[in-house]
Amino acid sequence: MEIKFTFGTPVKTNGTVSLNKMISRLLMSFQPAAARKNSFFINEIPYDLIVQVNKNMLAAVISELMSSAVHKTKNSCIHITAKRYSDIILFRLKDSNVDGYSFEYNWKQVNPLVERLGGCITINEAQRKSSQITFSFRSLANVA
Repeated sequence: MEIKFTFGTPVKTNGTVSLNKMISRLLMSFQPAAARKNSFFINEIPYDLIVQVNKNMLAAVISELMSSAVHKTKNSCIHITAKRYSDIILFRLKDSNVDGYSFEYNWKQVNPLVERLGGCITINEAQRKSSQITFSFRSLANVA
């Protein structure tokens, strides 16, 4: 099953941020919930992946995606990766042992932010055994 949401032009940036550091900070709040479900996160984002984007909006979107992942998984390792393709960043959450992703409880919050970031969310599920959420967005400058 694949679900895809695509949106338009990004809003103005409010600075640069290390995506690895942002994710590491966010993970601190999700680790206890993941541990209660016998799951854990692995941050595999390169330390040198710097993005120029509205940091607050990006953190809010990624937080909702991580929340969805931790609430729908058990006994799982959730891999977090990101890669730059020119001015596009692909952020991925991959895991196994999921009960399907559902955005009913948080999509109304995430949708306007993804749209304002000029992003796209794709959800892939392989026979309810593993899932991947991909969030692509523009980094307004190709910061190396």
